[in-house]
Amino acid sequence: ACAQTGYVGRVGVYEALRVDEKIRRLIGEDAGEDAIAKAAFPGGAGTLQAEVRRYVAEGITTLEEAIRVSRQEADEHVGV
Repeated sequence: ACAQTGYVGRVGVYEALRVDEKIRRLIGEDAGEDAIAKAAFPGGAGTLQAEVRRYVAEGITTLEEAIRVSRQEADEHVGV
């Protein structure tokens, strides 16, 4: 039952980081999150934001729902 929300069922959106030697070195050097993300997700592929965008493009969810569940995206949309 969707409680009249228009949504039935749930789909998880995940971001997984494979810690290889390059990532391990960056962590050891106390690199920032942005530097690690750039090395781990070249071109942004595989990031949480990329997956959310894909779900919206494929009609799996709405932009509003994607923004609601992705705080970083929501903050970017309102200029925080």
